[in-house]
Amino acid sequence: MYFQTLQTRLVAAVRMRVRTGELTERRLARLTGISQPHIHNVLKGARELSPEIADLILRGLKISLLDLLECEEIDARASLRHVPQRYREVPLLDGRIDPGQRFPDGVSPVEFYPFPGVMLASLDRPLAARLARDPQMRSAIAGGDLVLLDQSEGPRREADADSLYVVSRNDEGIVRWVRQGDRSVYLATTDSFLHPSDWEHVPLGERHVLEVVKARIAWIGRETACGMRWLPDQDLPATSR
Repeated sequence: MYFQTLQTRLVAAVRMRVRTGELTERRLARLTGISQPHIHNVLKGARELSPEIADLILRGLKISLLDLLECEEIDARASLRHVPQRYREVPLLDGRIDPGQRFPDGVSPVEFYPFPGVMLASLDRPLAARLARDPQMRSAIAGGDLVLLDQSEGPRREADADSLYVVSRNDEGIVRWVRQGDRSVYLATTDSFLHPSDWEHVPLGERHVLEVVKARIAWIGRETACGMRWLPDQDLPATSR
């Protein structure tokens, strides 16, 4: 839809009113303050309808641009509000998930990452984060990996056996596989994954499990010589505000 289309429709609407006797050029001139010869020339196409004259006609006839739209056009535009956005920007944690370092307590005020809307549809308060190198998680993650985090409470309360989680252990941020007991959380690394007796035992004490298990990793992207490897195959650079 372009403004020129609306101009054409406005002129056509006025012509129809004049043709049917509902309106005269003289009366329209009185309503708008535009000279009758100018209105005559506009209606017969000898003069172009300027935006200023168009506004005067709209006010004089007490109609708006919405009245020039077809019902189907209004319905089509309204339906777009219910279609998921193709891409959405996700805030980036202000600091890396780094063993030995304090868990990031906020998001960057300037860095955001775009993700396909379909990837985010089922996630609660999605966040992006950068990972630091963790020797205990070699072959699963690497330093510099970008992860998409799902903060939904359900998957954090009852951990999925195949998913990786971001965990706050003594306030430091780490990535682990998680199993939950009655009063403890058990953390597995790549070396201990197949040996439950070697899993790290983290007592909950007075803490809720959601204070320890911060988020489920929904997606991992890895920096390569050819750029970021995305799922699906998309090269989506970071943006800043």
